[in-house]
Amino acid sequence: MSKSSAERLTDVECILMHLQQTLTDLNQVVIEQGKSITKLERELKQLASDFRQVRDTNRPTRSAEDEIPPHY
Repeated sequence: MSKSSAERLTDVECILMHLQQTLTDLNQVVIEQGKSITKLERELKQLASDFRQVRDTNRPTRSAEDEIPPHY
């Protein structure tokens, strides 16, 4: 038996309502992921800066006395 137009319209409206809720939920996920990415980018920049600072601070200074003569 075939559904009436009113029943079909009601079905379409229910599907649309669920799709709208899914879109809202997905949008919220995207917003939260964007915030997480921004935070991680800030942390990565800070870690890179800290690493460069430690690397530059701990670099041994080499003098001519420490060099191996070329004939070795």
